[in-house]
Amino acid sequence: MKKKRPHILYITNGSMFRQTGFSQQCRAEISELAKRGYPMTALAYENHAEFRVHREGRRSLAEQVQDAGARLVTIPVFMEHRPRMAVLRAWLDGGVMAALAQSLRADILHVHEIHAAALACRVGRLLHKPVVVDMHGVPLAEALYAGAMQKSDPAYRRMARAERQATLQADLLFVVSSPFQRYLSDTYGIQEERTRITRSSVDIRQFRFDPAARSALRRELGVGDQPLLMFVGSIQAYQIVEQVAAFVQAAREVRPDTFFLCLSPDAATTESALQNAGLTANLAIRSVPHADVPRWLSAADAGLLLREPSLVNAVASPVKIAEYLACGLPCAISAGIGDLSDMVAEGDLGVRVESLDTACYTDAARTLFADWPDGAPARRARCRAFAEKELSWERCMAVFEESYRHLAPHTFTGGQH
Repeated sequence: MKKKRPHILYITNGSMFRQTGFSQQCRAEISELAKRGYPMTALAYENHAEFRVHREGRRSLAEQVQDAGARLVTIPVFMEHRPRMAVLRAWLDGGVMAALAQSLRADILHVHEIHAAALACRVGRLLHKPVVVDMHGVPLAEALYAGAMQKSDPAYRRMARAERQATLQADLLFVVSSPFQRYLSDTYGIQEERTRITRSSVDIRQFRFDPAARSALRRELGVGDQPLLMFVGSIQAYQIVEQVAAFVQAAREVRPDTFFLCLSPDAATTESALQNAGLTANLAIRSVPHADVPRWLSAADAGLLLREPSLVNAVASPVKIAEYLACGLPCAISAGIGDLSDMVAEGDLGVRVESLDTACYTDAARTLFADWPDGAPARRARCRAFAEKELSWERCMAVFEESYRHLAPHTFTGGQH
């Protein structure tokens, strides 16, 4: 006799057709929940333009969700800024959500994206269904940091209302760090018992050290016994590529033979950005499918994650760090990034870079290379053990199940699905 699990209506709004960090984490959550026996329906609201432009992305999303044993419902929406039409759109989108939740007999609404979360809270109250809001970042801070809007914009005020409504009305909030908990407490008076920490996670069966791949890829790159620093990610403003280049140059003051490898979805743009930052020699840039990233991480000796001080980064849990550590790769990580900067420093999983300046980069490089290569196996084992304990989907899913049991205990009775 299998135990029942609650039917989860998993709701997203935007970007699921594209291979972004947001979509990868959401797709992984859907797959992991479905694999653990939760009846799953994914409801994806997408800008109508995405339906025309990203046909392959739509097909990929549908196949991935269906392969996991879940169902997918996609709804095209039109961006509308006129107040009356925006109200009508909210009624229509809410009607779809309510009708689907009722027809599926969904037990819990699990929702990403703050506008969808505010809408789900209204639907949840109407249908007497609990709502979990899954927050991987502070929407208002991210919008300002990216330059997408100003505080004076009507769109910012709408987002502020949605953030306030969702955080105050949700039955439970998933956040990615303890600084995120403090932000919600300081800003909205949210008590800690209404939050659960679910750090960005990885499949530790996929992300693991591969010694054969290390040997093969280092031969391909012509690295030999040189220390290899790695950066993974797109070249966007928040990645501060000029600081990444400065760190590599500082590392070469400590170890002149340091090789730099960058994995980026846009190799040409990345190469241009690195050249403009003064980094032109002893490096390689590759664009690889996400499934191949663990092999390339195995070739490296340390991973870089440098970020500016900001609220966006102070509450964050970059999945890149989880991927580095799961592959046994120590990190050079800026101070003040969620919980992870302190965890890296306290666990001897790399080095915490105290500020964005050359002197700190040089000190950090000395720490990274102090026991290299003799100390590499022991540090690799520590990184892997930490990822297994703190950053695996097994850890995250245990928090999900405890939370679902708290919200809908009656759905965990015995019997068939």
